[in-house]
Amino acid sequence: MRHLQLRRSNNIYNTIDEAKAALTGQSANLLDGEPIVVSYKDVTATESNGVAQIIGFKIKKNNVDTIYTLNLQDIIKKSKRGETIKEIKRLEDTDGQYSKTAEDAHPTSGDTVSSDKYVITKETVKPDGQIETTRDAFKLMYTNVSPVNLKVPETIGDIEAGTTAGSLNNYTLSEIIDKLIFKTIYPTVTEPTATIATNKYSNGVSVKIGSEALADSNLSVTLNQGNVHVADGVTADIRYVGAKTTEAHTNNNGAMTTGTKVDRANNKTVYATLGAFVYKGTADYAAGATIRTSKGDSPNPIKTTNVGNVANPHPAGSIATSNNITINVTAPVSANTGSTFSNNLVELPLQAWTQAWTYQVQFPNTDNANPLVIKTPKKLTAANAFNTISGKYDVNKLSGFGTPVESDETIFTDSTGSAVKVKYYTYTWKGGALASVKFELKMN
Repeated sequence: MRHLQLRRSNNIYNTIDEAKAALTGQSANLLDGEPIVVSYKDVTATESNGVAQIIGFKIKKNNVDTIYTLNLQDIIKKSKRGETIKEIKRLEDTDGQYSKTAEDAHPTSGDTVSSDKYVITKETVKPDGQIETTRDAFKLMYTNVSPVNLKVPETIGDIEAGTTAGSLNNYTLSEIIDKLIFKTIYPTVTEPTATIATNKYSNGVSVKIGSEALADSNLSVTLNQGNVHVADGVTADIRYVGAKTTEAHTNNNGAMTTGTKVDRANNKTVYATLGAFVYKGTADYAAGATIRTSKGDSPNPIKTTNVGNVANPHPAGSIATSNNITINVTAPVSANTGSTFSNNLVELPLQAWTQAWTYQVQFPNTDNANPLVIKTPKKLTAANAFNTISGKYDVNKLSGFGTPVESDETIFTDSTGSAVKVKYYTYTWKGGALASVKFELKMN
């Protein structure tokens, strides 16, 4: 007895109809139920290089031989028809960081993709056998299990107390986990400051009227740009504001030349009035750098730990100096001081014009023939000799100096030819013989 076996034809026919005719021609050689494979050319049979097969079965029914066929290419096409998933791939940025905002919406740090986003690549076999490739995206979003209106009882990480369960549905799974583990650390800012300095005089110095006045070139403003610190041990500190762009100076809140004139003798700008000249400065600065939290977020305004919400970045602006430069313009006092009498008057140390003056001086032996002389731009209000018994200046000798002689002393001539003068009071001792003694003089 011959067993049933799968038989095949070695020929490859041009069409399926030729292949079916060949199967019919083999009917006499086949047992009942015996299968045979016949090949034919089919361009859609891409899996087998354009060669398809049909399987024929001989079935005897009512004593009549009939060949039934099964087209394998039809089976392949039907199995491929519809959608199949070829790939599921997570989208990542080149720097490995994800955007904190939606794609294409102004992401931070150059990122363009948000977390937990995946792309599905699908292949669909169309009725004509052609394969169509499509891509769809999806996100793994958090889905609340608790009732949507249930509130978080206490702050955990960045999820604040009072947050509803339903509102968390706006975040991906990674964002929720990140919020729980890493609490955002906000920056602490130090405000900018500015100081003014001079390269010509010491601050607070007293100078004579007619001395060369400070100019812009003698003043400089230093800007401290402030600081931004995030206490996460990772984020580097940055300056709060940008670099200084320009600076300006004022004199007694006015122009730098306020209270000055040009001395015709040396063509220099000099002090022409008595009093305090107070110089202030202003620094203009550029906008600061973008401020970020520990998570790299840079909202505008941005929350800080110490001064509430601030603009981000800090805009360009200006700041006044926290200190001043004061130059006290005054006129000197002179007297014939010392242990030996002389008609030559000696200038006493300068004192600020805006203050009451006190001098302690040594006067020589004197009498009406060789009198003491005090020349002062302020009136003498006290002249007390030192009391060796009490150890104090408590012996009043003011009346011995009598009434002063007033005179206008020319200090310099300005560029217009006008004289700049100071009124002086000259006091001459008329109190008779006086042994060498220390005096305390007061003027106002």
